[in-house]
Amino acid sequence: MNGRRKCLVLRPGALGDAILTLPAFELLRREFDWLQMELASSPAGCRVGQLSGIFAQTRPYESPDLAALFVDGLDRGGLFEDVGALVAFGAGGAGEIAERARDAGVPATASVDTWPEAGRGHVTQQLLERTAEAVSADLKALPLEMPGLAPLPAGDYSRPEGLPALPPMAVAPDERAWASRPGRRVAVAPGSGSIEKCWPAANFAEACRLLAAEHRVNLMLVLGPAELEHPDIREAFRATDCTVSECWSIPDLAATFAACELYLGNDSGLSHLAAWAGTQVLAVFGPTDPGLWAPVGHVSALDMRGLAPADLAAAASEALDWSG
Repeated sequence: MNGRRKCLVLRPGALGDAILTLPAFELLRREFDWLQMELASSPAGCRVGQLSGIFAQTRPYESPDLAALFVDGLDRGGLFEDVGALVAFGAGGAGEIAERARDAGVPATASVDTWPEAGRGHVTQQLLERTAEAVSADLKALPLEMPGLAPLPAGDYSRPEGLPALPPMAVAPDERAWASRPGRRVAVAPGSGSIEKCWPAANFAEACRLLAAEHRVNLMLVLGPAELEHPDIREAFRATDCTVSECWSIPDLAATFAACELYLGNDSGLSHLAAWAGTQVLAVFGPTDPGLWAPVGHVSALDMRGLAPADLAAAASEALDWSG
């Protein structure tokens, strides 16, 4: 192991995928505690790695210097000369990556299938258990609480015992990001990476107007690059008294969410980020299963089928009453 000071973790995927893998990353840090942790991921995944405090270094998953991991026959040269362990996550091909690293002389290699199975628990639980099996770690010997993740019923904003604790986020709440106006801070993000996961923006806007009639609220509409391509979202909120954030960075949004009391959104990466930041989350789900994919934290998942704006407003009002 002389000279091999690095544990290289490869995790492709979007923002939510990286956040849901955090307990598995934490397990790897504890299992390979004599090695420096490095993450290769998407730009959003690298931000998650930086905010987690687990990784000393991050790099793009598609870095040219990692190309030899994915293609047979390329000269791997000194790619692995300082790597003592490599763990590849992926729904396909991760096993081949681990095999190439092993053939190149990496002492410890493993692969973890990221495709979840229905009925086997939340994806975070499945990833943690598969990672433990891949590296022969004893979960019972580690202080990681993971007895199971039951989906939270609507209206239940508590943190049940046994919910796995994500590593603390390395960011301070940024109250300056919020407009200087009275009211409870509520962020609303009506977008998602998939149109099928999006409850209509007009419904979110109406729910916010109904909520504002019951509570004094300081609303922030969160728009990313995908939402800017849909002017109907901004138009839906034209009559809503709110400030707007446009394309803020993941660390800036994390700090903003950490300074608010409630977040409203779809099944999206930003919902996972808000939950990790510690705010209460009301996430509208459909067609995906919250039993598999719900964010980890103070979360209630609402089924978009038959959901009316008044229903979301009532749940949000109850959340603010509970937190107050």
